[in-house]
Amino acid sequence: MPVLQRTMEYLLSLLDQPYDDRFLGIYNFLWDRMRAVRMDLRMQHIFNIESVKMLEQMIRLHIIAMHELCEYEKGEGFSEGFDAHLNIEQMNKASAELFQLYDDHRRKGIDVPTEKEFRGYYALLKLDRHPGYKVEPAELSLDLAKMTPEIRQSSEIRFARAVARACRTGNFISFFRLARKASYLQACLMHAHFAKLRSQALASLHSGLQSNQGLPVSVVASWLAMEVFFF
Repeated sequence: MPVLQRTMEYLLSLLDQPYDDRFLGIYNFLWDRMRAVRMDLRMQHIFNIESVKMLEQMIRLHIIAMHELCEYEKGEGFSEGFDAHLNIEQMNKASAELFQLYDDHRRKGIDVPTEKEFRGYYALLKLDRHPGYKVEPAELSLDLAKMTPEIRQSSEIRFARAVARACRTGNFISFFRLARKASYLQACLMHAHFAKLRSQALASLHSGLQSNQGLPVSVVASWLAMEVFFF
């Protein structure tokens, strides 16, 4: 166990730098090594609170990568790229193992304080389809049904449910208001849906306005959280 902890500490130390063009290479290295650590934890039957922390760190990396590397395409041949589907696949696997550990600890009378946070991230991942992952409409409801009442009523899950409602109904004003309130990692997960909501919003505004009507660009930019592009 100490070896795996030191390995994780070293891997995480590689992130102590700006997320510039080097981040893709660092991420691909971390993806491979952290996957190996996760497999070692399972093979060695290490299910203590330290393994919980390591799985949480892995999931945070996958969430950050979803946003920071979203403009990269999947690599071909020997070229380096970012595969959004594989990133989410590994996040799903880490989440499944993490949630099992949460349940195991709860049965022992141990509540892990960060469970609500990570259940919330997973709910945001499942809120709707996006380029890296296909979601069935009932998945979020099924996941919610499996949660304890305390987790289901937590602020993190209530936030995710509000985002899901806004996303699925196309309520772009509500969606981007929520995005402004989100934490960095919550916003990274929501970012996968920004383009879709903005496209739907512009199409709706275009069809709803008369030919001689208009809206100030600044107003639309504010609705769609695009102020940075105009000011």
